[in-house]
Amino acid sequence: MTIIYTSGTTGRPKGVLFKHGAVSAFQSAYDASPQWDDWRRDDTGLSAMPNFHMAGIGFMMMGLAVGATMIHTADPSPASLIALCNRHAVTRIFMVPTVIRMVLDDIRRTGAPAPRLAGLYYGASPVGSTLLNEGIAAFGCGFTQFYGMTEACSTHVLGPAEHDPARPHLMRSVGRPLAGVACEIRRPDGAVCPPGEHGEIWIRSDMLMAGYANRPEDTAEAIVDGWFRTGDGGYVDAEGYLYLTDRLKDMIITGGENVYPIEVEDVIIDHPAVAAVAVVGVPDPVWGERVTAVVEAAGDGAGPDLDQLRDFARHRLAGYKCPRALVVVDALPRTASGKIQRAAVRDMLKAPRDAP
Repeated sequence: MTIIYTSGTTGRPKGVLFKHGAVSAFQSAYDASPQWDDWRRDDTGLSAMPNFHMAGIGFMMMGLAVGATMIHTADPSPASLIALCNRHAVTRIFMVPTVIRMVLDDIRRTGAPAPRLAGLYYGASPVGSTLLNEGIAAFGCGFTQFYGMTEACSTHVLGPAEHDPARPHLMRSVGRPLAGVACEIRRPDGAVCPPGEHGEIWIRSDMLMAGYANRPEDTAEAIVDGWFRTGDGGYVDAEGYLYLTDRLKDMIITGGENVYPIEVEDVIIDHPAVAAVAVVGVPDPVWGERVTAVVEAAGDGAGPDLDQLRDFARHRLAGYKCPRALVVVDALPRTASGKIQRAAVRDMLKAPRDAP
């Protein structure tokens, strides 16, 4: 039995129990994946993800399984990653979107050439279309996105052929299920949603956890008749591609309308003055909740003001989804795997000095 800890995006990390069969199923799923069949023994992979989370150890395991050389670093700074890529002739790299942006910013600042890669792999948090297109142009290689969670390993993949600017709707998805993974979108009563209808993402596969360590109640709530309730909201299109709407508990209800933070973040992150963003609901006496954007400014700038941000967003979002408040911070709270912690962001906003 193996214990791997969750990232703690929505609270304290939980220990996740895996039987060895689940780990073997995880590797088998990738062996059957066309997005992985071009790896070779002479490849060199680089990961800056912590190995105590599934994304980090999973990437390392997949490379080692084909006999590739794998490099792990605890320093995700752009200078370190670029130096390692050049020193070891790295051909494959895993980076979270925040790190991709940092590396691209460093390349622009220094004028140094981007490392020439055969593949760039990303996941753990949303990525805006502008950053994605900039990365594809700069690195000149295929991009692959993973979607999953510690409790179920990776479940969906969006391969290089699907990162096609001519099909931008696909680039907003997290891909289709891996071999051996079943995915359903369900309503609160457990009924399965038809294509296009939003609901909770349920997953079934041989890669599922055995349960949470010393948390039987949480285990019983999460696993129902062999299906794992992810707590993520989303929908599936007619081709089987999965689109995330957000963690269900993060949904904002403003003026009786549902607002999914990830949809707003995907627009705001494309603003040139924004490096990173978290959108949360703040209690409001009139609207119930106020859509609030908390951003890190890009470069050395001061970030956008609220009017600029609303003007930028309203061309792609309904008016009620546009931010009604803006807070600029030096750094957003993140987990060790690079995910922004919305619960911690909401706590930041509770302090009077940080209130919007």
